Amino acid sequence: MNKIIQSIKYLTILTIFGYLLSLLRISILARLLSPSVFGIFSLAVILDKALQSLTSVGTEKYLIQKNEITNELIGGVWYFNIIRGIVICVLLIATGSFYSRIVNDPSVFPVLVIISFASFFRGMVSPGTFLLERNIKYKKIAIYEFCVSCVDVFAVVVFALIFKNVKALAWGIVATSVFRACLSFIIFPIRFTPRIQLSIFKELIGIGKHFIILGIGSFIMMQSDKLIIGTICGSDALGLYSVAIRLTQMPLNILRKIVNRIALPVFSRLQFQKEQLRNTTMKVIKIQMAILIPIIIFLLSSAEPLVLIICGEEWIDAVPIVKALVLVVLGKGLAHVVVPYIMGTGNYSFISKIKIVEVVIFVIGVIVGIYYYNVVGAALGAGFGYLVAALFRLIFLCKHSKIDVKEICIIMLIPAICMVPGFFINYYVINFYSFIQTYNLLIILFIYLMTYFIGSCFFQKDIVQYFKQLSPFNE
Repeated sequence: MNKIIQSIKYLTILTIFGYLLSLLRISILARLLSPSVFGIFSLAVILDKALQSLTSVGTEKYLIQKNEITNELIGGVWYFNIIRGIVICVLLIATGSFYSRIVNDPSVFPVLVIISFASFFRGMVSPGTFLLERNIKYKKIAIYEFCVSCVDVFAVVVFALIFKNVKALAWGIVATSVFRACLSFIIFPIRFTPRIQLSIFKELIGIGKHFIILGIGSFIMMQSDKLIIGTICGSDALGLYSVAIRLTQMPLNILRKIVNRIALPVFSRLQFQKEQLRNTTMKVIKIQMAILIPIIIFLLSSAEPLVLIICGEEWIDAVPIVKALVLVVLGKGLAHVVVPYIMGTGNYSFISKIKIVEVVIFVIGVIVGIYYYNVVGAALGAGFGYLVAALFRLIFLCKHSKIDVKEICIIMLIPAICMVPGFFINYYVINFYSFIQTYNLLIILFIYLMTYFIGSCFFQKDIVQYFKQLSPFNE
């Protein structure tokens, strides 16, 4: 347990710093580049993500979940990832012109040619990263990812100052991918047998059928709304939507990197110890909800100052989109609670089947929503799709782990109760006092944190104690 706490501590500190760097990145780029630039780049990334999904067999998660690891398997996975990267690179260049005509934007093709090189270097990353993650040794991984985040911000800002167009974002991805691959072999030196073995490839493809379904479903869930918005509403609207997604997804990414990432190998180890697995699952859910619920309330009530401070006044139209995307945050946050459990216990079949249902509901919701309420409607429809699928997964988790649904509801209700005083105080502050926007947001954030902490000391004592253990001053 001490090893897990230390791992989470390193991840927490450096991930939060990485999150602040990402906010800085968005803030700078939003002032250097127009919404249409983000829209064009998003259209290009859709094809890249599609090819990644079609060729994904979940090698990383498979290495984490598998009981026995050999040098031959590690070498086979590395070669498989390289070949996959080359295939994606070639396909991006070969299909880019045709795809540009489909989305009716010829400026997308040059971007695809540039980012195709990033696909090759993604496959070059050392498999040592997966092995450390499997063994819950996250200190080096946290340092590695923080260094990559720093280079990403520096590279994309420099390219933005040079090009001042969509090429800046594309070359930024390439530079970051090259640095990521090189640094991985410096920080994670590992000996393995780099040999192509058909038996290992067959093993990966055999288990990968479920991951391919998950990958395709995840791609549709994460990119189809952008494709629909870009095609119907144009690149400007897509740019607003893309930045709004980045603002709302950053807290979820912190949760995924800190809690879910460690939960997968932990659940894998406990999959045959039912009672201990149940207790650990309850603890993970409590931690997730203690973070997720305050984030949702904060995004909903403070969307306007958040957008104005980070992006500037020209992005004011993104405010209602951010509020609508709160449903997506809730749905994805609930899913992030359950998915590590399902994968860690090896229930790939269920999660692939529910992904199909999720995709159908998601696409219908986005199409209906954009028909009635444009981009905001698309965000609401996307949130509805995520929420429905999250409920199915929660029901499965409760049945499989013998957890009562009422327990889950209580766990979700307690953080909301702790947030009630802060919500009303902030409502009064925002509506009856005039502050400079930056001070306004800082005051709101301070009140939220203080009132939530005080409430948690009464209603979530175990969570407060847990986060005290994560303090960098608690060794």
